[in-house]
Amino acid sequence: DKRREAEPNKPVVGIPVVLNMWENLPYWDAFFRSIGCNILYSGESSRKLYGEGQFTIPSDTVCYPAKLVHGHINRLIERKDELKCIFYPCMTYNFDEKRGDNHYNCPVVAYYPELLASNIAALSDMEYLYPYISLNDNELFVEKTAKFWKKHFGVGKKQVKNAVAAAKEAYTDWKKDIMDYGMQALDFAEKNNKKVVVLAGRPYHVD
Repeated sequence: DKRREAEPNKPVVGIPVVLNMWENLPYWDAFFRSIGCNILYSGESSRKLYGEGQFTIPSDTVCYPAKLVHGHINRLIERKDELKCIFYPCMTYNFDEKRGDNHYNCPVVAYYPELLASNIAALSDMEYLYPYISLNDNELFVEKTAKFWKKHFGVGKKQVKNAVAAAKEAYTDWKKDIMDYGMQALDFAEKNNKKVVVLAGRPYHVD
């Protein structure tokens, strides 16, 4: 829950470390730093953090990772005087991993930012940005969001294009690091006659 490599006199963007934002964090970290922003993350999930946002959860039927979002947002609201905005976009699609017929996010992941805007009154007292975006196509991302970045961050299309390229590279490198580590684990298990347990799910399911 602190700024990493913060630069003086740069606007600070609050990012909740939740759901697909957790999964795509290397992307957004590189993107915002490339357009000249510092980042304040909401911190690690915990039972205590869950309790801090529990009173704004509208339904007990939603999954636990989604319930945690409320605590993360509350942590950022508590530090609103340090922030330019909280950024948490709606995303119908995630990156296309070419492993299925589509690349939809589940409805909770895709549109939870809308629910927060309707259920956390304190968000109306600050700049809360939840645009509809897609990360899968770099050129389409730049074209569809150029006006948004110009309006809220004062950056032009060329700078956004460069930031997207840096973000995609950072995300790709992060995925490669994970794959490489997985292969090292498998090699170690094979060489040492160890059993292997595969946990299959989205990254944010670790919550």
